[in-house]
Amino acid sequence: MRALAVSLGVAGVLVSTAAGAALLEFESLKLIEFSNLDHAQASVEGTGVVQVNGADGLGPLDSVTFITVNSAALNTVIPITDPVVTATVASVRITSARLRPDLQGNVLAPVSGVLQGTVSQLTQSTVPFTGNVRICLFYAGCNSGHIDLVLGATLDGQMIGPGVGGTVAGSSGTIRISLEGAPWTVRTVSVSNRTVSSGITMFTLAGFAHGPLSLTSTAATPGGVVQFVTANQVTATGIPRNDITGQIIFHRLNFIPEPGLLLLLGSGALGVAALGRRRMRD
Repeated sequence: MRALAVSLGVAGVLVSTAAGAALLEFESLKLIEFSNLDHAQASVEGTGVVQVNGADGLGPLDSVTFITVNSAALNTVIPITDPVVTATVASVRITSARLRPDLQGNVLAPVSGVLQGTVSQLTQSTVPFTGNVRICLFYAGCNSGHIDLVLGATLDGQMIGPGVGGTVAGSSGTIRISLEGAPWTVRTVSVSNRTVSSGITMFTLAGFAHGPLSLTSTAATPGGVVQFVTANQVTATGIPRNDITGQIIFHRLNFIPEPGLLLLLGSGALGVAALGRRRMRD
């Protein structure tokens, strides 16, 4: 009995260690939050599989390679409530917005290096956030003119916009709206917003990576969490105050154990408990 208990306990520990070594299933939340509009939000959930830290998966979370991403596209309408801007822009429509690692590099790294401050950004690759944004002018139904922005457009063969960097823009008459994107990071990002009184406020959100015990060294295991963030600064000219707003997108991955892993971990825990009871009786 004692040998069996020890074996089960060791098996649970070994499986727990191996679980972070290569493929991990995840549940995700993608969310866009605006610096104005009372911090209006739009979100969509998803699932998928990533490979962490290359082939061996050992050590602190350093790289995330997307193998599969399964989530619905984000589709929403955000009404404009700014009493000054409303005279020109009535609503913003977001359609088919989603993360597309298959379009331009599916690796985000080095995560631990950025968190520890040894490097300034995720340099190995960028992952586009694509979709369409329609700015409805004058009427929410877009029946009196609109401006379209294509997230994930290409320039000289490279993706531009949210998640990768670069500016996408559109215009209608004298009104021009540009969106400057930025690459993903696990650090803190900021965007600015011009208030009704023409003051400037800042909106910030932090990325992170940690494990079940909020330790960065355990993020690459089931129960670990990593949040990538990117900021978009939007400038509109030809409307009152030449409005400045921003949005922050975050993509949070929660690494989840497979059912078989949960069974083995449970067996390991039972084995350790049985060993403890046997020692107490002895």
